[in-house]
Amino acid sequence: MMKTRRDFLLRFFALLDERGVAFVVLRNFDNVFEDSASDVDLLTHPRNLSAVYSAALDAAGQTNHRFVQRVRFVNRSWVFWNGADGFIRIDVDTEVRWRWLAALDANTILAARLRQDGLPVPAPAHQEEILRAQIAAKGHAEDRYQRRLADLGAKPAVPTQERRRLLRRTLANPLLWPGAFGFAVSDAVRLLRRWWNPPGLKVHLVAASDFSASELETSLAVLFPKGKRGSLFKGGLVVNVTRVSSDDELAEVARRNTRSADFVAVLESSRRLHAAHTTSGFMLSGAAIGDLPHFICNTLARLLEPAPKKRGTSVLLVGLDGAGKSTFARNLCAAAIHLPRFSGCHYFHWIPPLSGGSEFPWPAFRDQPRKTAAPSSLAASLASALRLARSVILARLVWFFRIAPALRAGRLVVLDRFVTNYWLDPVSVRYAGPIAWLRIARSLLPLPDVLLALDADANVLLSRKGELTLNQITEQQARLRCLPALARRRVDLDAALSPDTLVSQALTLLDDSSP
Repeated sequence: MMKTRRDFLLRFFALLDERGVAFVVLRNFDNVFEDSASDVDLLTHPRNLSAVYSAALDAAGQTNHRFVQRVRFVNRSWVFWNGADGFIRIDVDTEVRWRWLAALDANTILAARLRQDGLPVPAPAHQEEILRAQIAAKGHAEDRYQRRLADLGAKPAVPTQERRRLLRRTLANPLLWPGAFGFAVSDAVRLLRRWWNPPGLKVHLVAASDFSASELETSLAVLFPKGKRGSLFKGGLVVNVTRVSSDDELAEVARRNTRSADFVAVLESSRRLHAAHTTSGFMLSGAAIGDLPHFICNTLARLLEPAPKKRGTSVLLVGLDGAGKSTFARNLCAAAIHLPRFSGCHYFHWIPPLSGGSEFPWPAFRDQPRKTAAPSSLAASLASALRLARSVILARLVWFFRIAPALRAGRLVVLDRFVTNYWLDPVSVRYAGPIAWLRIARSLLPLPDVLLALDADANVLLSRKGELTLNQITEQQARLRCLPALARRRVDLDAALSPDTLVSQALTLLDDSSP
């Protein structure tokens, strides 16, 4: 970790010097390269913020770090991550102050900066003022601050006295009033924005076993160390755990928490973990709980990378019960995070509603009851016609309002069945109308880019799920092979292959069919 941190910071500081960006390391400059538990506190002029940000990104790219978090506090906070080595957090200030009371401005500090072991640092008098402002902000004088003041030959600091001193100085100098007013206004606006869109992350885990929150926190703390106020990952990582009695309840509880969390995860009783990012749709499938921190960091890094300019891809997923459609869709959404051409994933089961939150292919642990066949009568045929018309209209509207925007944003859209059961399994949609109506419906439906048909030997499907009899499986397999052109391209995949092989084949095919 030390060498990784040193490499990043040396390159970062060198780039700032090469580009003529004036800055100082505000504090902890004696061990800034070695102390992995501390932040890197810089100060620069406001006009240099974009240049400092650009240098940090370039240094990250050159030292194999990824940008995972950007938060606006009083300062600007940028967090970089390097695999299992952990985080480097850079806090950039443009002045030294306590609340709306300024202690020093950037011009004053930068004009008198010195070099210490090659690093630009504040002059000793400014170091003392910075320490006193820090003590005023914290409300207590830590021993290390008092020791540093003593090293500078200064008197000990008392928080209340330092606050009164800053207040008296500001009130006594009218030239400082506009700046204080500006700080008060900007802080109020920032706090309102944080209230509306709080920084940080919320992780909700649904566990079907005896599981404690401390076990999850221990796993996350490898990369998300405890903050000064006891929270995980500075910037805020909130962890909630819901325990359920059996695996059958995992999916339903996870769905209920999708809108209230940034990351939702389910832990099977077998200790297999599945997780999803509720905004991007990226997933983690069949992993260990120790893989969750890496998934979170990979997702955060992807969200901060430039969005792809290419159109996304729509995949229509078709197969019989037992073909592993949900597992395949989950693995596909998990693999998409490693493909720069996709900005995220959208998964839809059947025809989704016109509005609503994200859907995810969580694992299911029980068979669904079959619907009874619709009776053969005129009334049943008319009801079938109405249901078919409703499905076609809804499919067109959903495509226009939800699927097409996702494709324009460069996302991978996975449609699980969508409307294909009118051809594949009409009993499940209680369709009792003639084939001619289906031909008309087919001409009115939108066309996804690729239809992926999962099929396997009938006995293999029967062994996986008991929802269909062997005769029903054989009948549906015949219909699957004769499906009309419901997408621009059809690809048949062997569902008996390993999940990794299936996904690898699918990704190759998606690359070949890129719009």
